[in-house]
Amino acid sequence: MDRRNFLSITSVTVVTGFVSGCSQLLGSDDVDLTIENADDQSHEYSVVASGDFEEKNTEGSVVADESTTVSDFIPRLDYTHVVTLAIQVGGEQVREEAITVNSSDRITVEITAPDQVNIRPKEVISPTGSENGPGSTTGDS
Repeated sequence: MDRRNFLSITSVTVVTGFVSGCSQLLGSDDVDLTIENADDQSHEYSVVASGDFEEKNTEGSVVADESTTVSDFIPRLDYTHVVTLAIQVGGEQVREEAITVNSSDRITVEITAPDQVNIRPKEVISPTGSENGPGSTTGDS
């Protein structure tokens, strides 16, 4: 193999590897959803996510002091976007909240009581479009 062929093959390999690596950095992996039950009793839950993507939902049950993770629940887009989460616990609507999803976020819904959940990350978008600070995701809305 002469030098020209070697450089040609090497450059194609390097460019292919670089593009493959960049696609992951640009957000090819979707956002996981973790349901944590911090309550002392089991709960059935339902979470519906909507935004700049096809609506997704998941439901199940989680025992006390346990958690479950739904992989790739929310599409990771190549820009920061808003996701609206509608959460039911025990068949009752507990919360509907719009949150921002950044490139490194993992969304966690923590059930603290049959009628109360916390959502992380804590950057929440209010109905007027302004961001609320930490603590804005606790309690009833």
